[in-house]
Amino acid sequence: MKILLADDEYLVLEVLKKIIKWDELGLTLAGIATNGEDAYKQIVEKKPDIVISDIRMPLVDGLELVKKCADNPGPAPVFIIISGYKHFDYALSALKYGVKDYLLKPINASELNTVLQKAVCACREAKEARQTAHADVAPEDIRGLFLPTLLSGTLDLSDPEPVNRQYMTRFAQEGYSVVIIHTDRFSEDSSEGALEGQKNIFSEIRDQTVRNVSLCCCEVLETIRRQQVILLVNYDIRHFLQIKKQLVASLDGAIKILGRYCRPMVTFGLGSCRGFPQLGQAVQRAEQAVQDRLVRGVNHVIEVESSSEAEPCTLDGAVRKQLTAQVESLDLQSFAETVKKLFAAWSGNRPATSQPYWNLCQSIYSQFWDIAGRIGDPEMGVPDFSEIREELMGCVTPSEMCRHLLKHTSERFSSYYDVSAGGGNSAVAIVKKYITKYYAQKITLEDAGAMVYLNPVYFSILFKKETGVNFSFYLNEYRIEMSKQFLRQIKYSVTDVALKVGFSSARYYAKQFKKYVGITPTEYRNIHISDATPIP
Repeated sequence: MKILLADDEYLVLEVLKKIIKWDELGLTLAGIATNGEDAYKQIVEKKPDIVISDIRMPLVDGLELVKKCADNPGPAPVFIIISGYKHFDYALSALKYGVKDYLLKPINASELNTVLQKAVCACREAKEARQTAHADVAPEDIRGLFLPTLLSGTLDLSDPEPVNRQYMTRFAQEGYSVVIIHTDRFSEDSSEGALEGQKNIFSEIRDQTVRNVSLCCCEVLETIRRQQVILLVNYDIRHFLQIKKQLVASLDGAIKILGRYCRPMVTFGLGSCRGFPQLGQAVQRAEQAVQDRLVRGVNHVIEVESSSEAEPCTLDGAVRKQLTAQVESLDLQSFAETVKKLFAAWSGNRPATSQPYWNLCQSIYSQFWDIAGRIGDPEMGVPDFSEIREELMGCVTPSEMCRHLLKHTSERFSSYYDVSAGGGNSAVAIVKKYITKYYAQKITLEDAGAMVYLNPVYFSILFKKETGVNFSFYLNEYRIEMSKQFLRQIKYSVTDVALKVGFSSARYYAKQFKKYVGITPTEYRNIHISDATPIP
C-alpha cells in the first residue's frame, strides 16, 4: 500500500519517514508534500491508500484537503491527521469527514505505527467491500461511473487494463475521441417540467449519436452534464474519418431535434488522442473546441487537434494606465469604451481560437478588481474569475462576451460605489447622512473613507464628482449653516457656537465663517439677533 506524507515542517517529515515500520506494515512512500495544494495534486495523480497530514498547512489546510478528497468520485484515501495541542479541537472536527485517526505532536513512534496498522486494515476492508458491492451492481451502473471520474481529473490513466476491470469497460483499441455536445440558448425556463423536457431532448440527441458512432467503434460511454452530452469513443485508429463522418450526421440530427422547439444552436466539440494515457488531453481539446465556437460559430463539428500555444493577449502599459485612470475616477462609461475597443482590435486580428478572448477577459477582470480593491476595502481582493467564467461560457460571439464581462464588473462595482435608490452615490450619501447627525464631532477625510471602506484619496475624488465640492469645503459649509441657528441665540458666545458645531477654536471658526458668509459671526449675530429663536 502507498502512503503520502504532508507537513510544512521538514523535520516532521523526516521523523515520520524514519519511525514508520515500512516493511512490517507493507507500506511504500508515494510522496511528500509541504503544502495542501501540492498534497491534493499528488493524491489525485498517485492515488495513495493512506495520507498522513498536518491539520495546519499553507494554501490548503488539512481539513480542507480531507473535504476536497471526499468530494471526488471514487474511493478517498484513509486520512490520519496530526496536530499540535492548540489545534486539537480543530483536529477533532475532522473526524466527521471520515478521518480515521489523529495524533498529537510530538509524535510517538509506537502510537503512530499502531494507528497505521488500523489504517492498513481499514484499506483492505474497504477494498473488499467495494468488490462485494460491485458484485450486486448492474454492469451499466458501474460503467456509468467512468466518465464522471475521468472528467474530474482523478483517474489513473497509466494503463487501461485496471480500468477495464474496475469499471467493466472494453477499451482495446488505440484511438480515443471525447465528444462534447453543447447547446446554447436552449431554454431559460428552470421549472421542473421544463428541465425534465430538456433532459428528454438531450437523451434523444445522445441516443442518436451513440447509435451512429457505434457502427465503427468498440466502446462508447456517455453522460449528460447540464447543457452538454459527453461521449467517449474507443475505436481502431483507421476508422477515425468514419467516426468524424458519423459525428457530422449526428450534428445534422441534433439540429433537427432542437429545431422542433427553438432556434438550434449546438456545437460538437471533438478532441482525440492515440493511446489511453493521453485521454486527459483529449478531454481538454474537446472542451477547447466547445469554447472555440466563439470564433468559428455554432452548428458545427469543431475539432482541436493539438494543445497549441495560445496567442498572447496581455494588456500593454498604456492600456493598463488608461484603464486604471478610468476606474480610479469611477468613469465606468469610458472604461467600457476602452474594453470594447480592445475586443474589436482582437476581432480584427481574426484569432484562430477563442483563447485570446479568454485571456483578454481574465486580464481585464484582474486589472479592474485590482484597482477597485485599492480604491475600496484592501481586504476586498480580486474575486475569483470562476465567478464569471460559467456565464461567459454561454457566449457565442466576442461582442456578447464583451457585454457580459462589462455587465458583471459594472453591476458588482456599482452595487456599492454607484447610484443608490434614493439618488446619488451610496457611499457619498452615507457620509452626508453621518455629517447631519455628527457634524459637531471630529470628522476627517480618512474617517469618512473608512466609514464606507474607501481609500481616502479615491473617496475624495468620488465626493467631489458627486457634490461638486471637496469634502472639507462641504463639511465646513454644513457646520457654518448649523452655527447660524446658535448665533441667533444670545445665550451662546461665539466660542460656544464654534465648539458646538465642531470647530476646534473660535478664531478658526470666525475665519471660516467670513470666508463662506462674507461677514463675521458677530456681525451676523448683530443683524439677526432680533430674529433669534430658541433651539430645542
